[in-house]
Amino acid sequence: MKYEQFCETCDVPLFFQPFWLNDLLENWDVLYAEHKGHFVFFIYQIEKKFHFKFLRSPHLCPYSGFLFSSSFLNHTTQQILIQQVLEMMPEFDEINLDLHPRIPLDIDFGNIGSRLKMTNILNLNNLETIEKNYKPALKRQIKKAQKTIHIQTLNDINLFYQLHEKTFLKQNSLPKIPIQTFQKAWEVCVKNNCGQLFFAVDENRNIHAAHFLVYDNETAYYLAGGTDAAYYGSGAMSLLMHHAIVFSAENKKQFFDFEGSMIPSVNRFFKNFSPDEIKYVNLFKENSALLKFLKSWKSNA
Repeated sequence: MKYEQFCETCDVPLFFQPFWLNDLLENWDVLYAEHKGHFVFFIYQIEKKFHFKFLRSPHLCPYSGFLFSSSFLNHTTQQILIQQVLEMMPEFDEINLDLHPRIPLDIDFGNIGSRLKMTNILNLNNLETIEKNYKPALKRQIKKAQKTIHIQTLNDINLFYQLHEKTFLKQNSLPKIPIQTFQKAWEVCVKNNCGQLFFAVDENRNIHAAHFLVYDNETAYYLAGGTDAAYYGSGAMSLLMHHAIVFSAENKKQFFDFEGSMIPSVNRFFKNFSPDEIKYVNLFKENSALLKFLKSWKSNA
């Protein structure tokens, strides 16, 4: 109840909002610690698979974990609060959790390992400057796409997933996230006015690509996308991303988070928009020797 009350009165990132968590996760919980009037929440989900317990970032929740009562707490207070939470942590066999970029990089997480990951974020305070800083190749792609493609906003998550799925099929793989999860996320967006589905469509009504944008009061996020390999080279995804950035700026968002990518080609695509590269913390630890063995055996099989 304390956490829900906090979210009702404070500006909380989308993926920490109870309405997002309630609909997307089967179960989630909150740890709470307080020090001299300041406090921190730790939002998490325990996922059980076979007899193992995983504490990791859920699908379509790119950031989770710690949320401070204020972004202006000094480092000592932050460290004290986090230490209290670490002492209350539930048992797990593996933790693999991406923290929000607001969490300082130099926090000591005790015997839980931490490593740095990257996301790409645009400051949206000057749209003209943003477009001016696009890489030349990106500008050409957008200009090319604008000649034959227009952007449609549609309430059709199944159509989006078809495009999302095609991105994986061209790599002879399947999407990691099932359609049911995307359907739940879209229902949340419709109910809470926190998302858009954009589609790049040509004059023959062929759909080249799709973009799932979500947002809170401060930040817009590229949640997911998809491209039809038959239309590679049309510049559709470049135009879609540009459209999403313009939409976000016009709707008074301060930042656009591409959410980074571990796929080099995708990360290179994001770099064309000249975003700032922002580091954030990933917590990782394996407590189960059996789990370590099974993962090692699987990778060598």
